[in-house]
Amino acid sequence: MDERSFESTFQHAREVHFDFLLIELDMGMSFARIALHADGNLDKRRRNQANARKAYDAVLRFMDYFPLSDGERQEVRQKIAKLENQLMQIGG
Repeated sequence: MDERSFESTFQHAREVHFDFLLIELDMGMSFARIALHADGNLDKRRRNQANARKAYDAVLRFMDYFPLSDGERQEVRQKIAKLENQLMQIGG
């Protein structure tokens, strides 16, 4: 593999990694919203709370696998903070 091909492959992997983090955070926030609005349905609340927490944990575990630009890192951190806030609201 030549250097240009390696750089292209690495850049693509980095972009996929960033997309994964954003999608996982968006899914986590969606699960958290569902849990927050699961009035009276404890099973639904717990299930969605657990799924939101799994998304949060996955992002923390995989965040540093590839370097992020400063702007990407800031976007991820803002979404992490929002998800953390939602998890605190539902007790997770």
